[in-house]
Amino acid sequence: MSVIVNWDSAGIATRTDVDVSVRYIPIAELLYVSAFLLLLLENALQTKIASQFAYLDEAICLAFCAAAIVASAGYGPKRSHELTNHQCWMLFAAIMLSVLGLLGNVVEGIQPNKIAVAIDFFTCNKFIIAYLSISLLLGDGRHDRIYRYCLAAGKVFLGIAALAALVNQFIGIGMNYESRFGIKAFLFVFGHPSNYAAAVVGILTLCLVDVEKNKGTILIAIVLLVVSMRFKAIAFVGIVLLCVFLFKRAKRLSIGFLITAGIAALILASSQIEVYLSQETARGVLMTKSFEVANDVFPLGSGFATYGSEATKNAYPQLYLSLGFQDVYGLTSDNPSYLSDMFYSTIIAQYGWVGLVVFVFMLVH
Repeated sequence: MSVIVNWDSAGIATRTDVDVSVRYIPIAELLYVSAFLLLLLENALQTKIASQFAYLDEAICLAFCAAAIVASAGYGPKRSHELTNHQCWMLFAAIMLSVLGLLGNVVEGIQPNKIAVAIDFFTCNKFIIAYLSISLLLGDGRHDRIYRYCLAAGKVFLGIAALAALVNQFIGIGMNYESRFGIKAFLFVFGHPSNYAAAVVGILTLCLVDVEKNKGTILIAIVLLVVSMRFKAIAFVGIVLLCVFLFKRAKRLSIGFLITAGIAALILASSQIEVYLSQETARGVLMTKSFEVANDVFPLGSGFATYGSEATKNAYPQLYLSLGFQDVYGLTSDNPSYLSDMFYSTIIAQYGWVGLVVFVFMLVH
């Protein structure tokens, strides 16, 4: 049997053989969906198969970035377009944050390990790099099709997870982390309920693009978030319900929504607020000490790879010793398991108060 595979100008394969004629297979679009699924299951692959899968997001980000550079340079099929005004402001904010971080490294000199600084610089920027790269690559109208493919894959994921959660709750198949209030904290195939909840949030975000068409799926996702028994996931559910019922006609984030969502999150996660501010827990210490660092190095921040980032686990800075981290379980040099558990504490310390304002601007602009 002879097989002929041709590639058209859009990078789409056309296959013709003796028995079958299949035209216009969207190879590139399948790659986008594959990247979506790999990122969705990254933690599961990392914990169940091999630790090297932890670098999937970095590898995929670099692949998107390289493809965007090639397309923008005019090589290969024309697929790039100019950034929107909103995306340009996001890029500007990201550059400002990078400058603040690097100035903090130079002025404060807290982290002498240049490799750690470089790694953290990329880690802190990989999300905006990936977002802008994809925005450039999908300038030919394919984003709607890729969205539908990813949404369909996400719905399959939620369906399988819902069935597994039901079976695990009543029979028990080893897919729970602990029990809270008589409900088994479901983690599916992931290493922790928080990682599982993050995957569900990613799919739920896709569903919120068209609430009317995805009401059933949104309800399933909400239930799946609740059975994770993570308070932050439950707080997010409250915010989603606000979006669906009270602010469903809003085109963008408003001050009213932010205030209402903040109050709802505080109420739903009130039992955990003490944990994040207590001096007796790793998370509490990370948050409260970040305020001290931001005040001490004002107006800059402490710089990349200096506070609460993954890079500091292997390049433990002297700053941690002066802050007393050696006396806190999970924050010590020989047991840094909780060092990167917080997010905004890292933003506050490494970028400073000015950087926090810039970061919030990037999110809500």
